[in-house]
Amino acid sequence: MLSTTYNLSEKLQKNHIDLSHAIANVTSVLNLLSKQRVNADDNFKFLYAQVKEIAAKLGIKEEIPRVCRLQTARTEEEYYRRAVYVPYLDDFCNSLKERFECHKETVASLQHILPEFCTKTDFYSLETAFNFYEEDLSHKEVV
Repeated sequence: MLSTTYNLSEKLQKNHIDLSHAIANVTSVLNLLSKQRVNADDNFKFLYAQVKEIAAKLGIKEEIPRVCRLQTARTEEEYYRRAVYVPYLDDFCNSLKERFECHKETVASLQHILPEFCTKTDFYSLETAFNFYEEDLSHKEVV
């Protein structure tokens, strides 16, 4: 799964990255991770088979950390899918959304200063961007 986010990580760490490009990259990664979440059963079967193969080569025995009385029918694969894989996918997606979703509206608002959009919208469409960058502006009266 981290191979899905590796390129995003590299792009976000560049010195000069446009916020709109960053949001577009995050959105594409979120779409990929959402597809993985929808197909979690099939994706995890493939990953689990790879992990079992590597563990067998290294002589590592497969086991569940603990079992309660109600979960005795669960296989190791099902346990790790439910306890690790799916929660990790959900948490990772939520973290990306929490960090970047709030900037979508600002970027959309900033695009209204471009000549292409400027003639089609009114000044109030810049309000979100103005509020976001208010502290950066030296004089509020300038805007």
